[in-house]
Amino acid sequence: MSTVQAPHRKRVVLYANVADADQAPRILGMLREWATAQLWTVVRSIHDVGGDHVHRRARPGWCQVSEILRKDGTDDGADGVVAPSVVHIAASLGEQTEFAAWAESVGVSTEYLPDDGKAGASTADDPQEGVR
Repeated sequence: MSTVQAPHRKRVVLYANVADADQAPRILGMLREWATAQLWTVVRSIHDVGGDHVHRRARPGWCQVSEILRKDGTDDGADGVVAPSVVHIAASLGEQTEFAAWAESVGVSTEYLPDDGKAGASTADDPQEGVR
């Protein structure tokens, strides 16, 4: 007798880097709505306040996201990150390229809210994907 395993549901962290803390609940709510519509499990919602002039590694919220992503395969980990766009994670083209290389090296999926019909497109291969 064989058992049928349920398909793996992608586990994601929601992340936004906002200029004003008042924006965070609305943006994270939109991310949650979109992620759950994809049938993904949201493990955490995290945001930073301060805009894009601070490198992601200097943001406390992003440091938490990175730690969770590195724990993929555990109950505390996640398979990927969902953000409104890549600029919430990395502002400059150089940072985006660096981030895409890191994401690929650790096997992290990066998903951004669709704004042009490319819903759910992973950006690990194209650092310009999702730039607004």
